[in-house]
Amino acid sequence: MSKLENYMEIMVDEAVESFLNNNPDIRKNVSERDILDVKAYSLNKLPAHYITTLKGYTFTKLGEINIQTKVSILKVVVEAFERVLSNRNKG
Repeated sequence: MSKLENYMEIMVDEAVESFLNNNPDIRKNVSERDILDVKAYSLNKLPAHYITTLKGYTFTKLGEINIQTKVSILKVVVEAFERVLSNRNKG
């Protein structure tokens, strides 16, 4: 790994997938555009966490075990789905 990567993107991707797996009714009613909007909204609300090496990825992955971090990310993802779906239904 020799590129700059925002690890928060990986965590948001995982949280979005988890949310959709636990909400099949929502999963079948969202478009790829909706999912991208949810991810963009979430990433704009959460702090970036950039890594550049495999060692950084490993340390970050180990630190991901922090339950509060996962809860915070999931909270923002749920908020993002509420906003995106609400705005989609208005327009």
